[in-house]
Order: sequence, then structure tokens, then C-alpha cells
Amino acid sequence: MSNKVVELKNINKEYYIYKNNFGRILGILFGKKPSETIYALKNVSLTIEKGERVYVFGKINSGVSTLQKIMAGIVYPTSGKVITNGEINCYFGKAAGFDNEMTCMDNMYMRANVIGVPKEVIKEHEEEIVEFAEIENYKNIALKQALKGTPARLGLAVHLLKDTDIYLMDENFSQGAVESKQKCEARFNEYIEAHPETTFIISVLGIPWAKKHCDRGIVLYKGEIVFDGPIEEAVQEYKEKYNKA
Repeated sequence: MSNKVVELKNINKEYYIYKNNFGRILGILFGKKPSETIYALKNVSLTIEKGERVYVFGKINSGVSTLQKIMAGIVYPTSGKVITNGEINCYFGKAAGFDNEMTCMDNMYMRANVIGVPKEVIKEHEEEIVEFAEIENYKNIALKQALKGTPARLGLAVHLLKDTDIYLMDENFSQGAVESKQKCEARFNEYIEAHPETTFIISVLGIPWAKKHCDRGIVLYKGEIVFDGPIEEAVQEYKEKYNKA
């Protein structure tokens, strides 16, 4: 039985830029060529196996976010084939699935519903979620009025109630105080250590975290994979490619 959980074959993702909306309509209806074509990913092929912990390196416009969203099925490639084997839990941005005008508690249940965590499970763990998110005094007020860092803590607490085969993360917990960021990272570290069979594909927790928790690194540069291998070598390639000290 194959251990492959993610397989990408010759993935390309293109975005078309038109000078105006009329040009865009002509492009959709009659195939008019765009003014510019942006290549988010170019001929990307890779295989990720069950239980691997993979860190994807790259800066803005490198294609990292696009790659993860294609793996998650949120974005479709222009060409190529995507094969996934298992349930995917993706944490892409603390605000995703939240409504700032709704209460913190309503947001908690709404986020759970979006990612498929049963209401009964949330009720069972409600007290610990409230404590972790630090919303004891903010449960019934609008999310926008809660403490800084609340969306990150609340989102993480809900997401980590879902056992999954593949975990994709594009969230660095940076909003709020340093203590909030450290609290989120510590909670996620506990989860990752407790789930050795889960495949983790992470892109935003930083080089020290990657070196400690991941065994494989992928470096993306201008939409192409320029390195895929051991994490220490990936870090070095990333630093050299992006001129990082």
C-alpha cells in the first residue's frame, strides 16, 4: 500500500492580467490574450508521504501560498494533476472563517462548522477553548472588540480539535503580544508531537522552528522548486537564494 498522501504532477498556475474589465470579458468569452500573464507556479512536481513534516520556504510572490492552496483544493491549477489521499485540515490565516461583527462564541461555532468539527465536540471542549483564546470576559461581544491576537488563538484552538491526515498551515500567529504568539506555537508544537502519523506541511513559523520540527524542506523561488531535500540544506539554499544573513 502506498504511503503517498500528496502528489503533484507538472503543476502550473497562471493568472491573467487585463487592462480593463472589458478586456477580461473578451478574454473569457472569446479567448482574447491578456495584457500580462503571471506565473505563480511553474512545472511543480513533488510527492509527500504519510507522517512527513515538510517546511516550504519562500517569500512573497514565490508561490508558497498558491502551492498550499492547490494542495488543499482551494485553488485549481491551470494545468497538471493533484492527487491527495486523506482528509485535509488547512489553517490559512487567522481571520478566515471569522466575522468581526459576530460574538466570539458565535465565531467559535461557525469556524468549527466550516472545518467540520461537530457541535458536540465544541461543546465538550468549550471551556478549554475559551481559556486558551482568553475570551472569558469577551464571549458575548463582537470579535472586533476582543483582545489583539484573539482570532489566532481562537482559530487554532478550534482547528486542533480536528484529527486529520494532512495538516496545512499558513499562519504565523504574529498578531498580538509576544506571549500570545509563543502560546500558540507551544500549543501547536504539542499537537504536532502527539500526531506522528499526520503529515504536516508548514510555511510560516520560521527557520528555528523548521529546523527543530521538520525533516524536509522545499524552497520555492519565482514559482519553481529550486530545492527539495533535508531541512538543514533547505535552510542554506533558502538563505542563499534570498540573500538572507
